[in-house]
Amino acid sequence: MNLQKHLILNRFFLNIFGAASTGELLSSLSPTLDQQRNITPAFWERLYHHGKTYFSEEQFWNYQQAIETYQLRLQKTRRQPEFTLQYFQVLAILFSEIFLDWRYHQPERFIEELNRFLNAHQSMFKSPVSSFTISDLNKIAFWMATGSGKTLLMHIHYWQIQKYSPIRWDNILLITPNEGMSYQHHQELRLSGIQSVLYEGNKRQLAVNDNAVLVIDIHKLMEERSNRGVRIDVSAFEGQNLVFIDEGHKGQATEEKRWKTLRERLGESGMIIEYSATFGPVISKNPFLLEEYSKAILFDYSYQFFFADSYGKSFYTVNLKTNRYSSRQQEEVLLSSLLTFYLQLNQFYLHNDEVQEYYLEKPLWAFVGNRVTGEKLESDVLRVLLFFRELFEKREEVNQKIQNLLTSSEAPSSALSQFLNEMAGNLSITIPEVSSILQNIFKGQGQLEVYEILRAQGELGLKLSGSDEYFGVIQVGDLSALKRLLNKFQFSLKPDYFSDSLFRSINHLNSSINVLIGAKKFVEGWNSWRVSNMVLMNTGKGEGPQIIQLFGRGIRLKGRNFSLRRELSAPPHIQLLQTLYIFGLNADYLNSFLKAIVEEGISPEDVKGRKYSSQYEPPSRKEKSERKKSIRKVFVKAELMKDLIIDVRPRFFQLTSGKNVRIEPNLQSHQDNHCLPWELLDWDELFLQTLQLKGQLGLHHLIITPEVIHEIITSNQYTLKAFPHQLEITDIRDLNPLQQIALKIIKEYLIRFDQISQ
Repeated sequence: MNLQKHLILNRFFLNIFGAASTGELLSSLSPTLDQQRNITPAFWERLYHHGKTYFSEEQFWNYQQAIETYQLRLQKTRRQPEFTLQYFQVLAILFSEIFLDWRYHQPERFIEELNRFLNAHQSMFKSPVSSFTISDLNKIAFWMATGSGKTLLMHIHYWQIQKYSPIRWDNILLITPNEGMSYQHHQELRLSGIQSVLYEGNKRQLAVNDNAVLVIDIHKLMEERSNRGVRIDVSAFEGQNLVFIDEGHKGQATEEKRWKTLRERLGESGMIIEYSATFGPVISKNPFLLEEYSKAILFDYSYQFFFADSYGKSFYTVNLKTNRYSSRQQEEVLLSSLLTFYLQLNQFYLHNDEVQEYYLEKPLWAFVGNRVTGEKLESDVLRVLLFFRELFEKREEVNQKIQNLLTSSEAPSSALSQFLNEMAGNLSITIPEVSSILQNIFKGQGQLEVYEILRAQGELGLKLSGSDEYFGVIQVGDLSALKRLLNKFQFSLKPDYFSDSLFRSINHLNSSINVLIGAKKFVEGWNSWRVSNMVLMNTGKGEGPQIIQLFGRGIRLKGRNFSLRRELSAPPHIQLLQTLYIFGLNADYLNSFLKAIVEEGISPEDVKGRKYSSQYEPPSRKEKSERKKSIRKVFVKAELMKDLIIDVRPRFFQLTSGKNVRIEPNLQSHQDNHCLPWELLDWDELFLQTLQLKGQLGLHHLIITPEVIHEIITSNQYTLKAFPHQLEITDIRDLNPLQQIALKIIKEYLIRFDQISQ
């Protein structure tokens, strides 16, 4: 479903200005902007020429003057005299200025015009859309890309409501997705001179002054009264409410319906203004929201338009499509991310004066995982800390690994080598030894120390022994489980009784934090200009809206003169800092990312039709239901075994803003299966895993015995493609990858046996 084709309210306003789509309007306005995308007088003349059939000349120029007044107000209150609204922000504000004027001064005529337009365009819907009523005018929404300045739009909308609405609001609420975003909105409102109260659990905070905004995250709201914790019943906000909602969607149907109920109860007799970067993927998964938002989305400047206008950072991703049996390649991806971040930080300090001219923030290295706790190395957070500990304690070994990586001529490692050497070459610098890298990123030398920040919930601080400054912060939800896991791996935790939240200090000018580690807790709505390098672990497996939100954490860019735009002709060191580098580690991120940005209208070259993985995809439910499931006993077929090829070699995928490349391994395959110590496998565990696998693949009708499993694995009739180092057994821990390879052999055999036996 293409949501943009269903935006009735948005299309009505586009039609006012002579356009059938957002793209058409933006294209027609492009000649009226200067080279820096600033508005010229021709911009306003063009809009007036098309809109004069809907409003008088005096009305239009009053709208234009009002927008200039809002801009001046932001310049003064925020003490940013150089700040100017971008042209797309001006359009969003113009749309809302007209909407609110008509909503409160001529609602009957407004409804009549909307329904006339709706009746003329009903054919765009597969099913009829009900006519507009006055209640439909009590909600408007803005589909805006992350980094497009939604926060300041919200402040202007607050002033517009105060200007046009005759209502004395009983409550003015700002609903956010989490506590961190509530805190940031509270600070931003104060910077713009708007009274704000941050709800932190004290019920007395609910009694706010007139026109003050109460900021509260949606998790503190409930539908039934309760005395538990800090949550409050929505019935506490009776009367006519003005409700602002920032990213109020989760994507899952059950949560969407619950959150929708909360939103409707809060704004049932008032006004709701909503902002999101993810309306597209959310509504595609929750079609029951389609009609509501087709009537509510007033302005669409989603990521496809944002990116095409050169706003935000460019991006470059490297994804390792692999499984647990490729630890060497996982380490190479981490080292590549380390070196890339070092270069970014190095160039930031080396060109500090020029960096300030472009309003570039100090780079931040973010690790985002899906899991906090797990057995052995399955914890994403633990994996990062073990990597750091090796950097500090085995510097000579790490230094050799870096040199091997930089000089590698064997694919897929050679792809990373070329990428890193080209980057350093463009900057005319040489990547130094690891001691210099550690000093630059981690604030010194020494042992890794972990502190629990007792004055901040869910935070651990990271520093090196002998250093007074923290270089990193871990921000998670379930800290107690993580602490137990860290203790198992000999990480001694020390208490810090005095430090305030390190996570909240990340955006401070004097912040020493260079590294942020978390398990997606900071994905939703977190606002920072610093993220320039991401490592993703077990992330991106169908999260939908969260993929776009996560991507949005890193592409935010202030730009020269607060333009929000990247400079395409900037020197290499500036382009380096205007790029978001994403490294996927044991993640299915690339496919999900590509799917998400294609849904947003971005089509990188050479993407269509590529197969990113040779992994088996189970048939659809419909295909399964059409099969006859006769019970069959699995046995070893010699001809089937000879055609069985198991390829466990890792592959890298590289994606830039405009090109996608798959790096194929070119080493000779290791096929000497006779040398593998299969007798060391845990055969009982392999049998249980096979039974589990059958259920996942829908192969319940196949009967397999432990004896057949043993015969398949030890037959040596199949072809196993792997790098030699993947099959080396030097430690008991190497048996786990071998176990995974054995399971993959069984999996591929069962799939082919089922297909041939039908």
